[in-house]
Amino acid sequence: MNKQKILFLSPLREGWKEQIELLKAEFTDIEFVTKEDTDHILSLLPEAMGIIPFRITSEQVLSAKNLKIIFIPWSGTDALPLDTIRKCGCMLANTHGNASSVAEHAVTLALAAMHRIIPYHQDLQQGLWHGFVKGFSESDQWMRLTGKRCTILGAGEIGSLLAKILHEGFQCEVKGWKKHPVLDSLPFFDSIETDLHQAVLDAEIVFITLPLTESTKDLFNQDNIDWLTNKLIINTGRATILNEIALYKALQEKFILYAGLDVWYDYPIDKQEPKYPSKLPFHVLPNVVISPHIGGYSREGQYQMLLDTMANIRAYLKTGKPIWQVNLEKGY
Repeated sequence: MNKQKILFLSPLREGWKEQIELLKAEFTDIEFVTKEDTDHILSLLPEAMGIIPFRITSEQVLSAKNLKIIFIPWSGTDALPLDTIRKCGCMLANTHGNASSVAEHAVTLALAAMHRIIPYHQDLQQGLWHGFVKGFSESDQWMRLTGKRCTILGAGEIGSLLAKILHEGFQCEVKGWKKHPVLDSLPFFDSIETDLHQAVLDAEIVFITLPLTESTKDLFNQDNIDWLTNKLIINTGRATILNEIALYKALQEKFILYAGLDVWYDYPIDKQEPKYPSKLPFHVLPNVVISPHIGGYSREGQYQMLLDTMANIRAYLKTGKPIWQVNLEKGY
């Protein structure tokens, strides 16, 4: 009798091989197959009960006739063929192991922008000074994060951890935004709004930690980008939550004071470099701090995602349900 198969479709990174060996020892009735085991792993898709993908297409999902579950070792689902997965009736499990890393990176972007770290660094590399050394110019002053009014769009894993950092560490007033009302108060949020305009109205800093869905794409666009006037915007969610053209114009004309951006509109294909992150020159704007979608890529965050993936696999094999199951109708 053939064993049920779980396929690891992406190349194994550090730590994965050892964890897979532990699975093999624990679940001897399951065959765990990696790309290191065969050069033709995609040919095994019709036999797969579960897969851990890197990139996966609708055609590959449809070819996996016995597929019961997909385990993704990250959180975002917007790059997956969700319609096909829904129609096939299989489950989708994700992880949130890098949530604390993304929250920390969001604060880092805010501090870098408000403290003007990058222009100060670049100028001092050229021997150019700022501040009291130069004569107490007000134009050289930077802003503190402490005590600011902050709004977090998205009160999930990342948003909740970010709220804790801002509330407890920087004594910020923290407002959250969710599309649907919550019955109970959420820890570290002073209030939760369901009206987007009200949520950002009085904020000095707006953090975006939302997933990308049909309802969050172009959440801010040409019609309402002015709601973000005179604010600092930090986006570690997905780029297209902010309309590309509207955001660029607002930053170029300095309606939005500063932005810290970790998520982008244009990514390299097959490691093509150099590649700018947008068709618009965000990278030359003086009021923008940018990073290459690296918020969750800490050593610790990546290892926790590995452990969470293994926990999902174990839970499914023991109970028929993963720990973190994606709602396929909502997309998160």
